Amino acid sequence: MSPREDSYSRRQFIGALAKVSGTLPLLVTRGAAAPSLQRIGFLIRAGYPQLVDAFSGELARLGHTDGETIVIEKRFSQPDLSDLPAQAAELVRSDVALILAASLSQALAVRRAAPDMPMVIATCAGMVSNGFAKTVDHPGGNTTGIDELPPGVTAKRLSLLKVAAPDVSRIGLLSTSEGIGGYETQLADAQRAAQRLGLSVKPYPARSLAEIEQALAAMVKDNMQLFP
Repeated sequence: MSPREDSYSRRQFIGALAKVSGTLPLLVTRGAAAPSLQRIGFLIRAGYPQLVDAFSGELARLGHTDGETIVIEKRFSQPDLSDLPAQAAELVRSDVALILAASLSQALAVRRAAPDMPMVIATCAGMVSNGFAKTVDHPGGNTTGIDELPPGVTAKRLSLLKVAAPDVSRIGLLSTSEGIGGYETQLADAQRAAQRLGLSVKPYPARSLAEIEQALAAMVKDNMQLFP
């Protein structure tokens, strides 16, 4: 259950943007004094033009046009994220009022580059555990976003898998979450649900493309029946 942006459909990404994009004007207003056109940073991994289109489309629906009512500074990191720190630092230096980070990886890079930068996170595993919010009900601070892995989500996914494939008993749990809480939350939920559903769940954490390839190969070798 990878939380990275490449695991999300265009519809899911638009849904997240629809919830968080409405906060952009408010956060920009709270920023420091700026020229006539406010500047918003957008940090995402390269190779997902449909997600960039979704972002621009949602802003348009809210009455904003790049170059006319707002300026969007886009930065695209390499698929392996090797240049993500440099891209985040460059975006911070570009005089933006806030940054939209596509996922947790980008959000962590922005925070390292500029801890006080106002930020919207399109999809994040562990908003509270990674320090972007104090609590879910009262986040505080100058960061908002969608927490995609609150407690209970992974357990619900396993329940649905059991309904869809009742003969399955061996589940491989692939997690590529960075930071704190994403992987831990997934694993704890999965283990609780597995006992109730009569499933065997084995975790396969991975942080890089090479580790993902190794994890997938290990799942096949271990005869895992499903990889949620």
